Amino acid sequence: MQVTARRSVLVLAFAALALVVASGCAYPAAARPACADEILEDWTNGALQSSYPADCYDAAIDALPEDLRAYTSAADDISRAAVEASRDTPTRQLASAPAGDTTTVRAFPVEIVFLVALVMALTAAGLGAALLRRRRPR
Repeated sequence: MQVTARRSVLVLAFAALALVVASGCAYPAAARPACADEILEDWTNGALQSSYPADCYDAAIDALPEDLRAYTSAADDISRAAVEASRDTPTRQLASAPAGDTTTVRAFPVEIVFLVALVMALTAAGLGAALLRRRRPR
């Protein structure tokens, strides 16, 4: 009876760990900007302009339904309009860092941390199961 209780506690602990890891990986869906809908509407009407911000074009391409993406040139047309819009806007120069500042800014993807945590949890579960199997009387 004790082995069964121990096993069920282990299963519950690993299930809870998996739930925590899975909930950390779930990101809320970002709201699509209204300008993305306007770009799609302009494309549908055949009057796509290059006067929107660059992120609106990206959002419009991401929001394309699969049938429009597969059977029309909507993604190419919107990408072309985005390139034209980027040519119309002046380029910005980034401010240079002060001479004594040697620090660099890095963006580290959070997904990697969750993936490593999941791999470690699964490895620990496998090792725990192997140890339990070894200790079990035959």
